[in-house]
Order: sequence, then C-alpha cells, then structure tokens
Amino acid sequence: MPPARRGRGKPASEVQQAVGVHDLSCAVSTAHGENVVTVVGDLDAYHVAALREALLPFVREPGVVVTVDMAETVSVDSAVLGVLIGALRTARVNGGDVRLRAVPSGVMEVLRTTGLARVFPVVES
Repeated sequence: MPPARRGRGKPASEVQQAVGVHDLSCAVSTAHGENVVTVVGDLDAYHVAALREALLPFVREPGVVVTVDMAETVSVDSAVLGVLIGALRTARVNGGDVRLRAVPSGVMEVLRTTGLARVFPVVES
C-alpha cells in the first residue's frame, strides 16, 4: 500500500510543519499513516487561525482521518470549538474524521458540558 498523500503530492511521511502564534504552537506531522496536529498552549479566539490552518489541509482530503493531540493543551474557548466542529463537518463530508487524543480533564469538562464529547471520537494517548 503506498504511503498516504497530503497536499501537493508529497508522501505523507515527508510532511511536517509547525505553526506558532505567541503562546500556542501547532505541530503538524504525518507518519506511518497517521495525521497528527499537536496543540501546545492555550487555545482561544486569538489562535483559531493557526489551528484552522493546521487542520484544513487534512480535512479537505477525501477519506483522511486527523488526530488532534491535546496532551499539552491548557484550555479552549468557544471559537476553538467552532473550528473543531467545522473541521469535523468538512472531514465527514469528505469521508474522513477528526479525533481528539489525550484530552486534559479541564478541556474534557468543556467537551462534556457542550455535548461535544459525544460528537468527537476521543482516544487516549
């Protein structure tokens, strides 16, 4: 089976980039068939553009699953939830999905309160 491809025809194993804005960083990597956006820091309205930029190339591709690793995420706000929901909708329309991994308890509480814990597949690290 050939390696997954993402954007501009590069093999997925060669794709890696970092998007950083002040107190947030999004590291994007694709290896061994897994697409991961690792988010470090506070996710709020100020940072939604960086998160959207990191997610969109994946969710627009047919059948692609992207995992958002939140192990080092401090907090999220409603603007971030909107970006995650938009990414999830786009991915599912294209036959893919968005999963959340290693969600901290404070962020998980926000997901439960909003009902999004039942919408997003949540996996442990």
